[in-house]
Amino acid sequence: MVHPTDPVLMACQFIRAEAREPIGLAQIAAAAHLSERGLQHAFKKRLGTTPLGYLRGVRLARAHDELVAEAADRAPGRRTTVNEIARHWHFAHPSRFAALYFERYARYPADTLRGRAVAPAAEPGVSSTGPADEARMES
Repeated sequence: MVHPTDPVLMACQFIRAEAREPIGLAQIAAAAHLSERGLQHAFKKRLGTTPLGYLRGVRLARAHDELVAEAADRAPGRRTTVNEIARHWHFAHPSRFAALYFERYARYPADTLRGRAVAPAAEPGVSSTGPADEARMES
């Protein structure tokens, strides 16, 4: 069982709560009460990824959910773009976002926005370097 003050759990909770904000490693480490290096080591050991990889996975899952919701609710004349959603989740480079998205969902974000068949995102995020889920953290 994981202790409620477990730094990796605290960091993951902080990341999920603040994923929409422009947070970085320093803020995540402060929330977990660890040094940046200590937090990176703990994440690699426990989750097989870095704190920023976990953050990227959470943001990617949330962007995916937003694309799916936008496709379902798209009214005539409504024009939210993939780039707007990517920027909203702090993906500054559209081509990098599309590559990460394709790697995870085996389709491009524009296809999701057009309403082509999609699967729901796994929450909390899974980075491209490995899984980081609650069940694994709590075991």
